[in-house]
Amino acid sequence: MRFGSTTIGSPQNQPVVPVVPGSGADFQITTAGFANNGARAAEAFLSSLNAAHAYGAVISGTAVAAQKAIAELNNPNASGKIVYVYMIDVFVPAAMAIAVLLNGTTLSPATASIPLQAGGAAGVALVGGGAQAAPTGSQFYLTPSLAINADYAIPQPWIIKLPPNSNLQLQGQTVNQAFTCNLRWIELIN
Repeated sequence: MRFGSTTIGSPQNQPVVPVVPGSGADFQITTAGFANNGARAAEAFLSSLNAAHAYGAVISGTAVAAQKAIAELNNPNASGKIVYVYMIDVFVPAAMAIAVLLNGTTLSPATASIPLQAGGAAGVALVGGGAQAAPTGSQFYLTPSLAINADYAIPQPWIIKLPPNSNLQLQGQTVNQAFTCNLRWIELIN
């Protein structure tokens, strides 16, 4: 790209830089939005991990006859925070697939999460496991049929955003079969 001339004006209220192309020049200037780019998101995310906002939990969905095992991460209505899930892995004692859903019928979990920084306070999100005969929710991911006791990490990169009064559920796809999952997330003020 070659410019015939470029004139930078005096500072103005809006960041405007006049650019004058040379004769016959063809160019395009593209700027990424400050708050909407990968580099900024990664920086904010890593900063949050370092600021004791990171949490984790091990959750087991339970085996119940004619029901599907469920593990739930729930962001309560009055939490005042947004939960961002950044890691999920699962393992199963019997070969089966695991569905990942948003806002299924809640198990009303009551177990506090574990802070991922020694001495940190528990998070606002609650976890729990159980089973349901007719699970619900909006499925957005289904694992392949998993091998017995093989750890399977849900492929990344991705981040799941859970505002207050919402949940993330993992549901086993074979009735009367338990499974275990590991979750990691951060919590930021809403």
